[in-house]
Amino acid sequence: MLTLNQIKSTKNAHSLKEVIITTDDNEKLYCYIAGAGEPIIVLNGGPGLPSSYLLPQMLDLADTNLVIFYDQRATGKSTGEINEQTMQIARFVKDIAWIINHFQFEKVCLLGHSWGAFLAMSYAISYPSEVSKLILLNSTPICSEKKDSLSSSEPDLYEAMISKIMKSKAFLDHDGAGISKFYEETFKLFFCDETKISDLNLTMSDEAAVNSVLVHYYFEQTFFKHYDIREQLKSLRVPSLVIYGKENDLPAVVSQTISRHLSNSICIGLNGGHFSFIEAKEALFENIHKFLAVN
Repeated sequence: MLTLNQIKSTKNAHSLKEVIITTDDNEKLYCYIAGAGEPIIVLNGGPGLPSSYLLPQMLDLADTNLVIFYDQRATGKSTGEINEQTMQIARFVKDIAWIINHFQFEKVCLLGHSWGAFLAMSYAISYPSEVSKLILLNSTPICSEKKDSLSSSEPDLYEAMISKIMKSKAFLDHDGAGISKFYEETFKLFFCDETKISDLNLTMSDEAAVNSVLVHYYFEQTFFKHYDIREQLKSLRVPSLVIYGKENDLPAVVSQTISRHLSNSICIGLNGGHFSFIEAKEALFENIHKFLAVN
């Protein structure tokens, strides 16, 4: 698995520039920038994971665009207190606004994976005039209800993993490598081809690994208990591309429901599971670049 420094030096990879942004509550958001052109801000999944799991594969976006990855607050290298008050969707949305204001972007494309797709939609609902396009990859459901086929009826593997980690020796010892092994064992179930898990960068520092668990735990205890953005999505006119893996851990109807609630969207299913940027990379980028090329 690659560290960020190794990603920076990967052969043929775009150069990554690190920029640190200070938020209104004096926390530090670490951003990683590559490419040139129209801006895309990439929102990673979790919540709790660092942005590095998307690398180096998602760096292909820098072939045509200015791309900004960032570690969400209290994840990766970014700072932030972890409690019920700070682990709220509104605070994470505000952090995106700080990034956009820092770079003085008038409009940006938001690309989100999993939880990051939900975060992208939440930002677009709050600031629709600032979003040029939405790209939503293997999104989490837009409603917490376990009915009407909006979410999977299967047990939440991610939540079960977090609970298991918090009881583990690795967590008590702040052992980042040990915690990463729990992620690896669970995330391989999100692949169609489990051997592809070796291509997913799950390297984390000890502190980042512990924080990844705590951030997700607090969201599970608060926000994920009840949420519903179906009605708000109906008001969005932002051009949107919704992509899902046909063998994703979440049913296809999750993404199809999102697409139906967005008035200007395209929905595409690709072969593979939750991490399309690994299992269906060529088809994924073909569809993304085609979507970005349309004015």
